[in-house]
Amino acid sequence: MDLTLTGREVTAEEAYRLRLVTKVVPHQELMATAEQYASMIMSNSQQAIRSAKETILDVVGRTLDDALRLETINAYSSLGISLRPGSAWLSSTPKEEERAQRKPKAIQRMR
Repeated sequence: MDLTLTGREVTAEEAYRLRLVTKVVPHQELMATAEQYASMIMSNSQQAIRSAKETILDVVGRTLDDALRLETINAYSSLGISLRPGSAWLSSTPKEEERAQRKPKAIQRMR
């Protein structure tokens, strides 16, 4: 709250202590480190990066249960699987569809 209301500047060390940054490097290593991180990020799929960014923005201020639910939805959607209401969990193959159609009949026979 302090930084939000005052807008005061902080040193790199204070930013690290406050967990505003994850790493502090000497000035002469700054560009090399930034390029290293950029390279690591770029080695991931664009869809995964987009999903991670969307998840971070979606979960801010949510309860833990809501945050975990949204994280799951975004993770599956990054794989091309929709968990939205009315959608299938996985795209099924014809054999899976056959099995799904037969299953209710077997259950009915058991009664």
